[in-house]
Amino acid sequence: MVGGGDGPTCARCGSSAGSVADGGESLIQTRYDDGTVGPWVCAGCRRGPPVRNECGALDLTLLQEARARLAAELFSADALSSPLARTLTVCEEAGELARAERLLVDDPGGERLDAADAVGDVVIALAGYCTARGLSLDACVGFAWRRVVARWSEGRRRGTPR
Repeated sequence: MVGGGDGPTCARCGSSAGSVADGGESLIQTRYDDGTVGPWVCAGCRRGPPVRNECGALDLTLLQEARARLAAELFSADALSSPLARTLTVCEEAGELARAERLLVDDPGGERLDAADAVGDVVIALAGYCTARGLSLDACVGFAWRRVVARWSEGRRRGTPR
């Protein structure tokens, strides 16, 4: 036990700083929908592994790796390995983005938090798809970006917006 005490420790990093049940604030015990109880997890691990590079920018490779590790820890291998299931997840998250956008069309001054959350969910779902397919999210985005730039440049030369 890393913390040296007799209380619970984080199942991910081994720290111990007291559970919420014991009046502490940093460790909570996972409770699943089916009523079963899982491991204790500290506040730092609940926030997830870092997904930003040394400059503070989002790193798609770190995000994909962190998502894969967390998903493997929490879900069965069967649930993670199906590219079709991951594709359906991407579609579900894109649907949430469409619903959030519809709300903003109806109320242009409305809360943008749902849209921001949906954009993030789509990117994370795409990371899951790429992992299931053995692709690099970073390489896919880079490849697509180079093609978009070429297409847009060609369109501009022809006088068309696409």
